Amino acid sequence: MNTKFEWRDHKFEITSKAIARYFFCGTQTKLFIDGEEICVADGLGFSAEGEGSHVDKNGIKRNILLSVSSKAWTLGYVVRIDGTSVSSGHLSVQNLWLSIIPGLIMVAGVFGIAAAIADAAY
Repeated sequence: MNTKFEWRDHKFEITSKAIARYFFCGTQTKLFIDGEEICVADGLGFSAEGEGSHVDKNGIKRNILLSVSSKAWTLGYVVRIDGTSVSSGHLSVQNLWLSIIPGLIMVAGVFGIAAAIADAAY
């Protein structure tokens, strides 16, 4: 489920989904203002940031910073505009089941190696 909020007559939407990266799973979080993609924060670590800018209808350019950080099975987020926090909370991650796949691959690999060692011993 996407997170939505309003600030100074602008509609914000934040989406977050699990994505496969190499043998690990990371998240990709996008920030939209009035339907326009402003920035993307993605990565494999416990936190990520995305930066962008938005020009409003009055011609004022705003610097946008989206910060996300791991909070167990959800992500915490903070949106800052020109250095001021305008929204924060938790995001639900779409495709979270994808994070199970790298773990299954590692477990299967360990059992495969153990089986090969056991066969070689006999």
